[in-house]
Amino acid sequence: MHRLLARQLSKAEKAYGEVDLRAMLELVFTAYEQSDSDCRRTDRWISFMIGELDQLNRGLDFKSVNDTLGHQLGRELARVKTRRTLEFALRGALANGEFELYYQPLVDLKKDEVTSCEALLRWHHPERGMIAPAEFIPLAEEIGLIVPLGEWVLRKACADAALWPDEVKVAINLSPIQVMSKNLTPVVIGALASSGLSAHRLEIEITESVFLQDTEMTLAALRQLRELGIRISMDDFGTGYSSLSYLRNFPFDKIKIDRCFISGLSDSENSRAIVQATAGLARNLGIMTTAEGVETQQQLQHVKFLDCTEMQGYLFCPPRRVEEIARLLRPRTAKKVLMASSGTPANLSSIWRGENTHRMSEGTLRKLDNQILDRGEAQ
Repeated sequence: MHRLLARQLSKAEKAYGEVDLRAMLELVFTAYEQSDSDCRRTDRWISFMIGELDQLNRGLDFKSVNDTLGHQLGRELARVKTRRTLEFALRGALANGEFELYYQPLVDLKKDEVTSCEALLRWHHPERGMIAPAEFIPLAEEIGLIVPLGEWVLRKACADAALWPDEVKVAINLSPIQVMSKNLTPVVIGALASSGLSAHRLEIEITESVFLQDTEMTLAALRQLRELGIRISMDDFGTGYSSLSYLRNFPFDKIKIDRCFISGLSDSENSRAIVQATAGLARNLGIMTTAEGVETQQQLQHVKFLDCTEMQGYLFCPPRRVEEIARLLRPRTAKKVLMASSGTPANLSSIWRGENTHRMSEGTLRKLDNQILDRGEAQ
């Protein structure tokens, strides 16, 4: 690709006698060499340059093409610099104690009780403040930090959950890289042993993408965990590769229906049909279903009517720090979460704050959450 770009550049220089593109090319190569695991994106940018130069060599206006390349290059170099800075900070974040776990409850729709809490990773950057998981998790996977970071999450979440009531589980997301790691089972066993948490109180959440590489190895790893008594959930069901063969080949304990279907329940017949079909399929297979991203009373009524097992979302509780979740899980608070049809989001949101709290709207709760909204994760 480098040679192809150089040939196109040479043609442009001979035709127009300009040197700007040569300087741009040198900058692109510099960015390319410094980008490491981000090379594929730089490759796509170089492909764009080749196309622009090809148009230039066919007689298009030099200035317009040159300006376009200059703007594109400036944005690309800024992106690479930002990424490199974030990568450097990420490499030291774990040792510096900058990560924290928040938890979001899952509620049984028939018993009106909190059944488990999902652990959600947060990064408190010393300069930028809270950085969204969607920004740093992919980077951690690219640079090889997701495995040690995932081990920390496992240990911390198990230790936190060991202090909760015995009937409340903890759910932890695993990346495909973690699932493929040969040390996964020993790490999980170690986290359970050090915390004293029973295996049946741990839920592992995976997405369909874990099956894209080595399906047999992945299934073997998941079976080992399940044999220990750990529950396995399919997260974001319906948004990835959604092959029913996964449900046939592995006995999942739970399917989490993605929020994109839940958000459309009020005005989309297709969303209602998909949720109903998924819940029915899961019920026939003996699998629980969780409706993700329930934010309104109307959505709650829909997921109840469509026979989902659990709900998760801002209607009841946003992701909160472990101290706040501990208050929610006190027996007098957690036993009844008042999910009656006559309830309102404001009533519900006041429950997790305990007694003598003022009512807060869903919008206020979102504002308090600032930049830690979990779009793209599992809320």
